[in-house]
Amino acid sequence: MVLTFNFRGYGDSQGKKDVALTPRDVKGALRFMASKGAAKIAVVGASMGGTAALVTVSENSVAGVVSLSSPAKFKGLDAAGVVSKITSPMLFVAATDDGESADYAELLYKSSGDPGAGLELVPGKAHGTSLLEGDTGDRVRPMVEKFLKESFE
Repeated sequence: MVLTFNFRGYGDSQGKKDVALTPRDVKGALRFMASKGAAKIAVVGASMGGTAALVTVSENSVAGVVSLSSPAKFKGLDAAGVVSKITSPMLFVAATDDGESADYAELLYKSSGDPGAGLELVPGKAHGTSLLEGDTGDRVRPMVEKFLKESFE
């Protein structure tokens, strides 16, 4: 099963945008998937969604978490401050020329304190879900798919 969703107030989702509530939205998605029979759940978050995913997973065990271009901190969410609490497998991915994204990925990776965590910096400027498209996607998609497959074994 796969669930994609927009945070409240983003895309077609109702409600008012509120970054502080994005971890609650991720937790709601986890509950929804569990209610549909998902025994193991992995979370993939991009940009702000990756930050929210890391914050959420620091308090909720999952099969794995993938962070694509996630800021270490974003409007009150502090992934860098909680990533060391995550016990699930982690993969941090960012493009080398995407502003501070590569620096954030390295910071989150190092802050995790998990020698088993993965860090992949790819050439280019792709950000967030754009990492899954074009030439960058040809490299990143198989990497994410492999990570997810291994997370469910």
